Formats: sequence, C-alpha cells, structure tokens
Amino acid sequence: MAVLRLKGEEIKTFPMVLRNFANHQVAIKGISENTVCEYLLDLRTFFRFYKINLTGDIFTQEDLEKVSILDVDVKMIREITRQDIINYLVYSRTERNTNTTTRMRKLSSIRSFFQYAYTREHMIESNPAADIDAPKKAKTLPKHLSVDEAVRLLETVRNDTYSKTV
Repeated sequence: MAVLRLKGEEIKTFPMVLRNFANHQVAIKGISENTVCEYLLDLRTFFRFYKINLTGDIFTQEDLEKVSILDVDVKMIREITRQDIINYLVYSRTERNTNTTTRMRKLSSIRSFFQYAYTREHMIESNPAADIDAPKKAKTLPKHLSVDEAVRLLETVRNDTYSKTV
C-alpha cells in the first residue's frame, strides 16, 4: 500500500468531514502532512471498527479492511460515545496487539478529530474523547552495571586519573 498523501487518489476514500479535518490540521494548525495522514489512517480504522461493531457480528481484520467509511457523516459522528472509543482501544490492544505507544497515538488522533468537531465545527454537543485517560506506559527499570563492570569502570577511571597526574 502506498503512503497516504492528501493530494493522492486514496484521500478520496475518506469522507468530506475527515478531509476537511485534515485540511484544517495542515493549513490552520500547521501540523505536518505526514502526521495528518497518520491521523486519517487511525481515524479510518476507528470508524471501520465503529461501523462493523454496531452489527454485533464477530469480524476479522480482513472484514474490517473492506468496510468503507465514505458514508461517515455528522449524524454518525454525533452517535459515537466515550464507550465506543474505549471499546476501540480495547480491540486495538487485544485483537491487533498494538503496544501502548501506538494506542496512545490512536487516542491522540481520535481526540484531535473530536476536539475539531466540537470546538471548531460545532457538529457535536459534547466531546466523547475529552475525558478518556491515555493508556499508561509501563515504567522500565534503568539499566545498571554488574559488579564486575562497575569495578572495571572505577579501575579505568583511577588508572586514567593516575596517568594524567604522573
């Protein structure tokens, strides 16, 4: 699959409301085209999930990729709830095995879109993404030296300091 470009053919597979969002992000907010294209790809997956999840049917990744989002409109956007977004993040973790950083980016894309829809376009009465906490990133312990490595380091420093004073 080619990289999404705002002036490419693939952009025509996005509904006008998402294209307007992309144009606003690039022209008004000054966000790079690459970042906005990643937002669009995240939003496409979210809306595909939302539409197919409404049916209640079990679906595969291949099923999801076949879902068109051209019919996403203001009416559908108004129906999306906080729980729909959380369900998508759970799906992203459990079924797509995305890591925390990826889910944080997906949530950021969704937040940006709903913030735009709420504050700029006034197409929704409340922002369903506003109070969703970001997934917590696991804290890792710092790497440390073994006892032998620490002794070698101290000996190197001592020998280097000694050689400079002689």
